[in-house]
Amino acid sequence: MRRFGIGILLTVLLLAGCSGTLPAQTQEPSAAADTTRYAVYYQPGTNASSVVSADGYIVLPLDTREKDVVTDENGNLQYIMAQKLETQGAEQNISFSCYNGQGELLSEVGLPACQGTTVRAGLINRGAPIEQLRYFCATDSGFAVYNGQAESLLTLPTGDCWTQAVGEGLMFLTYSVEDEQTNEYTQYGELYTLDGVRVATERAYTWSYSSEESKSGCFALAYWQGDQQWYDLFSPDGKLLIRDLRNVSAIYSDRIVCERGFSYGVMDLKGNWIVSESTFGGWED
Repeated sequence: MRRFGIGILLTVLLLAGCSGTLPAQTQEPSAAADTTRYAVYYQPGTNASSVVSADGYIVLPLDTREKDVVTDENGNLQYIMAQKLETQGAEQNISFSCYNGQGELLSEVGLPACQGTTVRAGLINRGAPIEQLRYFCATDSGFAVYNGQAESLLTLPTGDCWTQAVGEGLMFLTYSVEDEQTNEYTQYGELYTLDGVRVATERAYTWSYSSEESKSGCFALAYWQGDQQWYDLFSPDGKLLIRDLRNVSAIYSDRIVCERGFSYGVMDLKGNWIVSESTFGGWED
């Protein structure tokens, strides 16, 4: 089947890999550290890491915390997140520490002790302002979402749960529940606000799709109809825009690349084709 080319421009920030021994710089990074490039250095043969600036200064020293350098769309530093996991008996203690480019602590969140094993934890809305960040913790006994005050906003009885920030102030959760009699799993998907309030949808969805190019904040939710997967497009605040799409491959600020009916191409966010091609081959006027 013939397809026309859809150009997608991606800006990728590639930070140079670090190897060998780090320079023992003692001076502070420059005051304009938010425009400096940073990288996470992993010490060979250990689980220790540090954060270094492009000019060779150690911003965070070597330790076993998991570190993440968060930048904006222009590559400028927003903050550096360090995640720590400590096991004490049957309890898992997880904390998140947020730093600026000079290594100064901006905020710290210690989640309530998690019971169980197979711990996963992290940020739901990575890149959001610090005061709006949401954190999750998943174990073999449950899943929970927390705010910056370590208050529980949402809990589920299964740890087999995954979440993605979508739109503006929303998150989509997918999880599986096992039937104790048949041992078969059923997958569920639900839309929530970042404060843990359920957002009603017209039908059941299984997973979410959004793309970094979508500055509009629009996102798609997928559902199954027979053995075919379909999508509905939503506005940033969770309102349904376009139903029954297929093969959604990109969502931009004012258009979407998808298939609908017997056509494939570029559509505006009101459902009108900008340019399209018949799925049977041949351009359409």
